[in-house]
Formats: sequence, structure tokens, C-alpha cells
Amino acid sequence: MIAEDSALMFLGAQVDNIDLVFAEVRSDNGELRRLVLLEDKLLKNPEARRQVLAQILDYARVVQQSWASARLPELEDKLRGHAQWVRENEEALRQRCRHADFLLVIAGDGIDEGLARLAPRFARRDDPLSLTELALVSLAMYALDNVVQDAQGRAVPADVLRDVQDEAAQANRGRLPVREEVIEFLYKAREPLDAALLPAHPDLERTAKPRKSLEYGLTLDDDSGVVFKVHFGGYEKDVWSPIQVGLMLGTNDTAGRDAWRRRIEAVLPRLPVGTRVDNGGPRTVNALTTFEWSTGEDLNDMLVSKITETLIQFTSVLIPILRAMRT
Repeated sequence: MIAEDSALMFLGAQVDNIDLVFAEVRSDNGELRRLVLLEDKLLKNPEARRQVLAQILDYARVVQQSWASARLPELEDKLRGHAQWVRENEEALRQRCRHADFLLVIAGDGIDEGLARLAPRFARRDDPLSLTELALVSLAMYALDNVVQDAQGRAVPADVLRDVQDEAAQANRGRLPVREEVIEFLYKAREPLDAALLPAHPDLERTAKPRKSLEYGLTLDDDSGVVFKVHFGGYEKDVWSPIQVGLMLGTNDTAGRDAWRRRIEAVLPRLPVGTRVDNGGPRTVNALTTFEWSTGEDLNDMLVSKITETLIQFTSVLIPILRAMRT
């Protein structure tokens, strides 16, 4: 997936919701070749199906649109893994972002069959001038002391850079309170949403263990993937991101995206106040509204009610349209 004379430079984790960000650089001089954006999903996660493709394409759109115009301090703050390298390669980095010169990687312990069928369609139908490449990676790796083994127990050449067990123990001792509060909030929201949505729509696939998002997914007959979501972005102790609530829809091509956008815009007056409809990428369309928050105290029962009512309104308006298009 990368050139023989390339190396991967770690730039950050959970950057604008992207699980991992790397730079592919020349091994001899560190020259930037492209960015590598990685989203990891366990196969048992409903998001590991078709929705994850729309998700990583949406992340690529964010990188292309916002990173290319971000101020240098913002880039340094996002890409903390090698802030000095970011300063020295600022213009090259912006150029790669503007041109969407990315390798998008979806990784997990297995690849869903539907996703495996959908990915080649993305490759075949993509703009021939596009520099973006997509890879699906399935692997199971285990670290035992200082030995790294694959799923068959064979030793794999690797350097142990971090002791994950120590890191996990440290996190448990001093875990940031916001992470626990976000999870608790999502579980509170899930109860009324399950009661309202699942009996009427039993084919919705719901997030099993919410961590930073609660999603209800639906796959259409044309392989378009629909996600109704309550999504927290990146969060740290003193950094808070808006909560996104609404719809993300991933299609097979730009024509499908544009058709769905027109249908959604036609019912915009019936959607929650403040809903914005935009193209998330070449094949995705979003209809989202946001809720601001600044402290854990804001994640109260009143906000749970507002957000659940908002998502229920999205589903009540849009699911009948989705159903009608399936028949």
C-alpha cells in the first residue's frame, strides 16, 4: 500500500474523529508523499459494515476542506505526533490536503462481506483524476511480552513502541471524566431512542456499546448506507466539540448523492430547526444539526430529551422517504 522506500510517520490519534493519522514519507529524507487516514472497526461493530466507508470518506472531506485552510497553530495542535515536522512541511501538507492525496485505510479483525463488495465499486467509479486510494485491511495481532504474533501464533518482526497494558492501567487510574460522562449520556439517550425506533423499524442496526457515538444504521437496496446518529467529536479534558445529531447517507456515486440531497432538501422545513444539508464527500450527504456543550454538567437529562426528540424527528420524516425509495 505504500512505496518500498516509504515509511509511516505517526501524526495523531482521534484527530477530527479520525482514529489514526499518518504521513507517508520518504525513508531517506522525510519528504511528505501523502497522508494516511485510518479508521478501525471490530467486525462485530455494526459500523464495520457499509457505513464505515461513508464515514471515512466523510473524514477525508473534512481533511481536504478544513486542514488546507487551517492556521499553522491549529495544524500543530491536531497533529501532535510530530509538531516540528508539521511546521517544517506546512506547505506540502496543505497541498496534499487540497488535492485529497490520501490513502484511506479501513482496518479491523475482519472485513464485512458487504463492505468488501462495495469497496471495488468505489474504486471503479471514482474520478480518474482523484489521488485518493482506499484499502481494506484485516488482521489480528497479539502482543505477548516483547513478542508480537499473528492469529496463527507465528512471530512477526516488530518493535514494541508502547506497552498497551501499562497504558490501559494508567488510563483506568486517571481516566478523563468527560469520557465516562459521554458514554453515560449516550446510554441514557439510547433507552428512549430504542423504545421509539426499534419496534417500528426492527431492521435498524444500533450501536452495541456507545463510546463517542450512538448510531442507527439502515442499508438500502442500492447498497446505500444510512446512519441516524448522535455523535460526539474528539474530546479532551478542556476541549469540547459540538454534538452532531441527524443523518449521514453514503451512496455508490455522485449522481445518487445528488438525488438524495434533493429529496432531503425538499423536506427541510419538516426537519429540526438549524438542520444543515451538505455534501459530506463525493458519495455522501449529511443532514445534521448541532448542540453545543462546555462542561460535563451540560450533559443533563434536559439535553438528553432535546437530542432524543431531535433524532426521532429526523427518523420520522426521513425513514418513510427511504422506505418508499426501497420499494
